[in-house]
Amino acid sequence: MSCVLLANGEARCWGEGADFFTTRPPGPFRQIAVAEGRFCGIRTSGEVFCGPDGFIEEPPIDTWPHIAQIAVSSAGRTCSLRTDGGIACFDQAGLAGYDNVPDGSFTQFSVGLDHGCGLLGGSRNAVCFGDDTPVNPELNGPAPDRVGPLEMVRSGRYTHCGLRPDATIVCWGFNDFTDSAVPPEGQFASIAYRGSSGCALDVEGRATCWGSEVKSVPVDLPPFRLVATDTAFACGVTFDDQIRCWSDRPDLSDLLPPSDLLD
Repeated sequence: MSCVLLANGEARCWGEGADFFTTRPPGPFRQIAVAEGRFCGIRTSGEVFCGPDGFIEEPPIDTWPHIAQIAVSSAGRTCSLRTDGGIACFDQAGLAGYDNVPDGSFTQFSVGLDHGCGLLGGSRNAVCFGDDTPVNPELNGPAPDRVGPLEMVRSGRYTHCGLRPDATIVCWGFNDFTDSAVPPEGQFASIAYRGSSGCALDVEGRATCWGSEVKSVPVDLPPFRLVATDTAFACGVTFDDQIRCWSDRPDLSDLLPPSDLLD
């Protein structure tokens, strides 16, 4: 399932899993998060809505006034960045989602499959958390020294990627057969990372991608102001608010947004 947040606060979703909404998600929203058929959004009223029931847990009601940002992991956990900079996560039983969520005040965070990272205020260093895994010990705890301060951090399946102050990209964690931890060289203004796929926009909005199933960026793509990825595809929002999607898959029919969003 993929979703887009329109300027009027309406969330429009499509793809596998979107049919759990009998109508469109009940907004208006100021922020939404989606992963593996799970949806969470912060309404403009400050209320939180997540679904479908039984597959994802809403944060406790008493925390809603203090949530600045919400995120959904591919494994079904809900995490939030509080207004005081703290991070909290909950699993589908409403319990603490991870035992190793770091203390501190963070300016932003991201969650992937079973792992996430936050950027500490002040130092801008990444501290990561999640399930213990033998895949790579770098996935949890402070990022390796080679990473350094970051302007942005994004978490995928078993890899974290960040945008450095010099506009270069660094990734760490597990490098699978898709080269998901091998970002492109050059300087970029923003990055997106999900599953085993990443995309970055340069200062002119041109997309460069790496990892699984999105590496072949069509040459006719216009510049974008926003880009988002999933394991199987990527989509961008142009400067005139049109959506374009691409994938290395031969058939995109089950991935594309509704036609009225492509007009």
